[in-house]
Amino acid sequence: MLGKHLHTPQAMITVSKITNPDLAFKLHEILSAAFDPFAPLYTKAALETTIAEELVIKERIESKHYTVYAATWSGILAGTVSTIQTEGQGLYFLSMAVLPEYNGRGIARALMDAVEVEARLLGCNFIHLDTWDPLVQAIRLYEKCGYRKTGRTRDYYGIEIFEMRKWVLQEN
Repeated sequence: MLGKHLHTPQAMITVSKITNPDLAFKLHEILSAAFDPFAPLYTKAALETTIAEELVIKERIESKHYTVYAATWSGILAGTVSTIQTEGQGLYFLSMAVLPEYNGRGIARALMDAVEVEARLLGCNFIHLDTWDPLVQAIRLYEKCGYRKTGRTRDYYGIEIFEMRKWVLQEN
C-alpha cells in the first residue's frame, strides 16, 4: 500500500496502487462521472482521450511503465490517478478524477500525495501535468499543492492545454 491514510471522524481515505485489471471499468466510470459536467466544453476527441477507456486503463495497470492508483473513501472506490515517468527525470500524472459526490473530502489531495511519494521513491526531480482553464477547481488544488504554470501550452485535440509542474527534489 503506497499512499496516505487520512483519518477523519466520518471516514478514512486509502490510496493504493492498482494491480488488478478487473478494476479498469470502475476506474473508467469514475473518470466519466468526474468529466461529464465539463463534456460540452471539450471537443469530442479531447473528451474521449481524457476519459480513458477500460482497455486503456487495463493496459496501464498491466504496464511496467504506468502506475495506476485508486482512492477509497470508507471502502468505496471514489478516485483515481495514473502516472508515467518522463524524460528529464519527471513523473507525469494523468487521468486524475474523483466521483463528484466525493469532491471536497481530500481524495484528490491524497492521490496527489501518493504521486509525490512515488516521484521521490523513483528519484524524479519534478511532477508535471496538463490541464486547461475550465478546470478551475482542479487548478486551485494544484496550486495549493505547489504546482506552477510553466508557460508551455499545446493543442490537445482542438483545445489548448497548459503544463503545470512541481519540483520535488531539486530545481534545475
